[in-house]
Amino acid sequence: MPLRDCLPYKVGNNILDLRKMPKDAVPDKYDYTFVYQKNGEKKEFTTSALPDSTWQFVDRKQVLIQKGKNNVPLINDFSFTTQSGNDTTEAVLTQQGEYYLLFVKDFVNYPSNWNRDLSLVNELALKKPLYIITSNYDLTNKRFNFQEGSGLKKNLIPIFTCDATAIKTAARSNPTLYLMNGAVVKHKWGWADFDNVLK
Repeated sequence: MPLRDCLPYKVGNNILDLRKMPKDAVPDKYDYTFVYQKNGEKKEFTTSALPDSTWQFVDRKQVLIQKGKNNVPLINDFSFTTQSGNDTTEAVLTQQGEYYLLFVKDFVNYPSNWNRDLSLVNELALKKPLYIITSNYDLTNKRFNFQEGSGLKKNLIPIFTCDATAIKTAARSNPTLYLMNGAVVKHKWGWADFDNVLK
């Protein structure tokens, strides 16, 4: 992990708070026009002068008329999705007490000939809730939830998918472990420090 963490995911930060729009945000302003058709003729209308019900809606156009400012949360595009496509970010991050998040971006630059992640997951899951966040569900599920070579389930560790770029921002090494308390990052370990997690 970096010696100094300047990112929004640093220890002490509340991830849910940083996913919200800043209080002094000024949103972008748009002008909208609507395209309707009648008797083969297409025509654009403004929001203040929409046609009667004899016209059929075709399209909506928007034009940026004034750029906003400070209107992007410090943490965005960071969400956890179940295998069935449900967003579970709030459910995970609003839980009470401590739990672990293990970030596994992918297995392209994963430590080779290394199994400390497997033994650590087994140890941690007995102590507190543990969730794995990844951009590759299938390979991650195979590594952590199935007995290697047998195809038999060995664990039931919840695995959620997240955008790979968001994981790369949150987890500067692959894999990275977070200790969370509610939505607050309490501690972080890069894979090279996994032997220190339970000390």
